[in-house]
Amino acid sequence: MFILTRDGSVTNEHGKIIYFSADRFIDDIVDGGACFICGAQPGTTEFNSEHILPNWIIRRYGLHNKQVNLPNDTGHRYTIPCCKSCNDTMSAEFEKPISEIVKQGYDALVNYIRQEGPRKLFVWLSLIFLKAHLKDRLLPLHPDPREGSARISDVYAWEDLHHIHCIARSFYSGAVLDPSAYGSVFILPAKAADPFTAFDYIDLYRAQTLLLRMDGIALLAVLNDACACFNALQEMFTNISAPLSPLQLRELFARLADANLSLETRPMFKSNIKAKEQRVIISSDHPETMSFKQPDPGQLGTILLHSVQEVLTALGAIDDVDAISQGKWSSLYSPDGTFNNGNIE
Repeated sequence: MFILTRDGSVTNEHGKIIYFSADRFIDDIVDGGACFICGAQPGTTEFNSEHILPNWIIRRYGLHNKQVNLPNDTGHRYTIPCCKSCNDTMSAEFEKPISEIVKQGYDALVNYIRQEGPRKLFVWLSLIFLKAHLKDRLLPLHPDPREGSARISDVYAWEDLHHIHCIARSFYSGAVLDPSAYGSVFILPAKAADPFTAFDYIDLYRAQTLLLRMDGIALLAVLNDACACFNALQEMFTNISAPLSPLQLRELFARLADANLSLETRPMFKSNIKAKEQRVIISSDHPETMSFKQPDPGQLGTILLHSVQEVLTALGAIDDVDAISQGKWSSLYSPDGTFNNGNIE
């Protein structure tokens, strides 16, 4: 039996939260410090720390003593609170099977998606993005406390993360993902190059876009576009004919983020509560043809510079700042428009 609560959430007869309303998500998860999966309050059950990036990734790439770059241009090694039960469930549901597939390489992951579909991978990426930005509510915006006590998340509209939260906990709630609930996901072959490690991660909250690179596998995802960017940029991705360098992947990330921010009409995501059927279906409403605004070189340039500056600085090649910031720069394509499959670094 489903029970509708005063705030618009839905529980079952045992008190399990099947659906968090946006208000309850903000009150209990964002501001209240409850377990971000089941909603258990600290002190009511055993809690431990859930790594933002899965522990197997941290071990595999030697990240224990390294930091994740934050929006305030500082670094931080971090975890977030989670109840032990949900932590153990996520390990069994996602970390163990995904780590085994990733160990087998790019072809194994592609074959897995062809056979099993994208759900597990999409929910896993949504979990990583959700955890990364829930932590921002505890982290200072300014590295120097004399500049104020604001938090990184003070500029966030938490309602924008509500859909990602519904997707991320769907393995727990049992929610069904309609095809319209998915975002654009690309699995691409990657190559590592000195001075870069075999791992990279970057995301952009406003664009709900992320890049995760592990050895020869690169995952690019836009989490809230109902696959609009996949359809719009498919030709660009089809023209890729060789494994991508760290710099090229950062550029692709920027172009995806820019495309998502340029959507003319955004999808409207919803959770349909089917009380008689005892299930929830997550879907979206959007135009049959999703159109994009006219290109804004300034918007693309700002995202590009943010995305590639770190890589170019490490290469000692940050000499095209003006061209990058104007959106007139590319490591993906040669001047004649052909894909650059050489060692761009």
